[in-house]
Amino acid sequence: MNNSRGFLERPCKSLMALIVLALVATSASSSTVKRIGTDELVKKSALVFQGEVQDRWSGIDGGYISTFVRFSVEEVVKGELKQSTLILRFLGGEHDGVVDIVDGSNVPAVGERGIYFVESASTPMVNPLYGWTQGHFLLRVDEGGTDRVYTLGGEPVRALEATETPLTLEITHGHAAGVVVSAQANAQPLAAVEFKQLVLQILEAQE
Repeated sequence: MNNSRGFLERPCKSLMALIVLALVATSASSSTVKRIGTDELVKKSALVFQGEVQDRWSGIDGGYISTFVRFSVEEVVKGELKQSTLILRFLGGEHDGVVDIVDGSNVPAVGERGIYFVESASTPMVNPLYGWTQGHFLLRVDEGGTDRVYTLGGEPVRALEATETPLTLEITHGHAAGVVVSAQANAQPLAAVEFKQLVLQILEAQE
């Protein structure tokens, strides 16, 4: 069942302004996004949840091609969500043979499991995940059956430290400041339960 009707009917008059604000700089091959800190990532995300992508489809929203992603929500870490599924809208996609790509914006794939930091689940945005790739973490199950946390680029997340957004302009390399990763692919990442506990600790320290 396609539940994108509400999104398709919602006006997107400020969409171009959102694009300008979201993209700090643009190169010929990709868009670059300002690096944020974990303090900002946790504080300004309206919703943080663990879930799995069930389905995705494209349609026209406010005159723009958009991709809708349906998640099965396994756990809400921050925020409130009454239903067990959630649909998020990402600008860009393919519709009726036309392809519209937003460089630097990654749409979750069907079957993907992860932990997602959502800036807004209701307001139309270029990418609803806070900081784009910085609010997008993947889960992989290890040999012992434990969910482990990786960045979208596949780097093992070793720690999550409370860190403010850099005062000087920095361009993200895929993860927020305070997300400690390992360059070694065989390094053991944080378990999902550990990662979520650290998110809650950062949140509690802000209250």
